Amino acid sequence: MPRFNFTDKKALDLSQFAIEEWVDLDLADADDAAPPIPADPPKRIKRGQLLFDELGCAGCHALTDRPNQPPGPDLTFIGSKPVHDLGFGAAPVRHTLPDFLYTKLTAPRSLTSDFRLSIIANPADAIWKNLQPTALFSKSAPLPAGSEEKRLAWILAQVQARTTAPPGWQPGGTAAAEEKDAATDGQSATDEPAPKPAPVGPPTAATSLGMLAPELQLPDAPPRQQAAWLVKKLNAAGLLNPLKMPDFGLAKADAEALTIALMSHSEERVASRRYDVPRKREVIFNPQDDFGQLERRYRCLSCHGIRGSGDIRASDLTLEGSRANRDWLYAYLKEPYGMRRTLTIAMPLFNFPDEEARFMAEYISQVFVDSQIGTAWKRLAAQADAQRGKVLFDMKGCFACHRVNERGGDIGPALTAQVPSFPVGTWVGDKLRGEWMFQWLKDPQALVPGTVEPNLGLSDGEAADLTAYLLSLKSPEFAAEKSVHVSPQK
Repeated sequence: MPRFNFTDKKALDLSQFAIEEWVDLDLADADDAAPPIPADPPKRIKRGQLLFDELGCAGCHALTDRPNQPPGPDLTFIGSKPVHDLGFGAAPVRHTLPDFLYTKLTAPRSLTSDFRLSIIANPADAIWKNLQPTALFSKSAPLPAGSEEKRLAWILAQVQARTTAPPGWQPGGTAAAEEKDAATDGQSATDEPAPKPAPVGPPTAATSLGMLAPELQLPDAPPRQQAAWLVKKLNAAGLLNPLKMPDFGLAKADAEALTIALMSHSEERVASRRYDVPRKREVIFNPQDDFGQLERRYRCLSCHGIRGSGDIRASDLTLEGSRANRDWLYAYLKEPYGMRRTLTIAMPLFNFPDEEARFMAEYISQVFVDSQIGTAWKRLAAQADAQRGKVLFDMKGCFACHRVNERGGDIGPALTAQVPSFPVGTWVGDKLRGEWMFQWLKDPQALVPGTVEPNLGLSDGEAADLTAYLLSLKSPEFAAEKSVHVSPQK
């Protein structure tokens, strides 16, 4: 946890907010009603393991790491599975691993959730692939070619034309499935083999089973909205989220024993020195100077990497002094902002005192540098032409990824004001050094391996002209400190 230099009032306000807001009032009494810790876990684990075998769970799930995996989720290390990887749906249970497993065993249907279209997936392909059962839909016929609207209409017709439902299917989806068979419209599931896909065209009331009403038609709207409408109808009918986990009707004691047995399968193991493999000790960035003290106080390495140490949650700072201007560094440390319009995550506001922000900006500018970066820029800067660079920027298609004055894409960072609420210092000419820009334009992968920035094969002259143009993009409001008064201890 970094040190944020909160005032007493801010700390109290934040604490009060957490106490009042981060509470699930509907589940406040769940802890009191939770079953007590079993008196003899080893016996219950053994009982749960026997139940796992008796119920045939191994037919769908693996409990050991083996090459041939069954079709269901791997339970080898289920006891170590993170809670955020679990699908609780709308079930009113505590979001803990034991509660998830117990509920999955006793009421699996309550953990189902609606199918959602991905923003990057083709709607028709995604819907057709996920229609259940696949043997009745995607595995029985390929999705035809054509416009997206025609493909969605074809899918709707296929669902409406089915004369046989999958075993256990009931109209109305999850809610209706919980009702008794007598509550249906006289239609029931059948064990007959699924027929081949019906021909394209509107089914008649005599042949339609009722998966979707035959009179339904796609709305007059763009294909994406038509897909959303169709997904809503199919979710309501239970055709996109089939219940795969059977309801065994387990007694409470059996469900608890099986839950405990599954929880015992975790990645935590007792270490054995006999099998320890000697490892080469890594060089750790741990400077014993004023900057090192500040880094340890604010936990910079918990997000940033420096010379092979730290994490990759945020940018690597190893060459930050060669990349960013000192004045911009000072301004950013004092008031950070989101680097891209499409990203909401930004560096926390640490409320650095002025002397600390100045010191860190100066230290980074002097220490985190490589003197070989962009050496050609110093030689070519005098002949570089910003107007030629502006023409090149357009010719090379840079607008496809970068924004300049509200024109362009959002794949890469904007080159003028990026975040309206923090316009000062967000322009590329205020932030980056010419040497870094020149080297980046010549060979971006050499500076940041794996970056999506393409290597355009620019000549030295072209890279210099583009650098001059980018350096000309400066915010008229940028007024960072022009001198730093604290000299760092190297």
